[in-house]
Parts: sequence; structure tokens; C-alpha cells
Amino acid sequence: MSYLVFIIFLFLLIGLSILSLVLIYKYEDLEGLVYARTRSLKKAEKNIEHMNDLLAYQQDKLNRLNECNLNLENKALYEEIKILREENSEATDLINNINNLANGNKYNSEKIILDKIKELVSDYQSYNQF
Repeated sequence: MSYLVFIIFLFLLIGLSILSLVLIYKYEDLEGLVYARTRSLKKAEKNIEHMNDLLAYQQDKLNRLNECNLNLENKALYEEIKILREENSEATDLINNINNLANGNKYNSEKIILDKIKELVSDYQSYNQF
């Protein structure tokens, strides 16, 4: 009977050894999976950081392009306003000259005033034709 107990004990010991080896293998396997998962998460975090940096760079580039476009638009508007002011100044001068002719009446003749007004308008039109 002591041999039987010894054999049973031996089988139990072998079974426990096999079970512990299986558990160790499973633990190492799980540990490897956790390590792989951790590596994967770190890689994903680095990718996110890289994408955030790239997004910030693209946003900065877009802001600089918008500033350049605004500067170009501002310059174009400034030139257009400058031209319009010159045309307005010329029209104002013409109106002032016509007003002076009409109110001054130093020629004592309606025909002379009318001819002078036509001359001023003709000069203005020929200048602004181009």
C-alpha cells in the first residue's frame, strides 16, 4: 500500500509540475500579449503626437497663406481706392470749374460759358477714356 500511495503521490507531483509548467507558459504568453499591447499603444500614441504636430504645421501654413492673401487683397483694394480717389478728385475739379463758370459769368455770354463747359467736359472725358 505504501507503494500505491507513493505512486499516487508521484503522479500528483508530476501532474502539479505539468500544471505549473502550463500555468507558467500561459503567464508568459499573457505577459507577452500585455507587452505587445503596451508597445502597440505606445506606437499609437507616437502616431497621434506626429499627426498633431503635422496638423499644427498645416494650420500654421494655412494661417500664413491666409495672411499673404489678405495682404495681396489689401494692396489691390488700396490701389483701387487710390485710383477711385484720383477719379473723384478730377470729377470734383470739373464740377468746381463748371460751378465757377456758371456763377462767375465773367464772359457775359451764355454761349461762351456753354462752350467753356463743353471744353472742360470733353477734356475730362478724353482723359478718363483710357
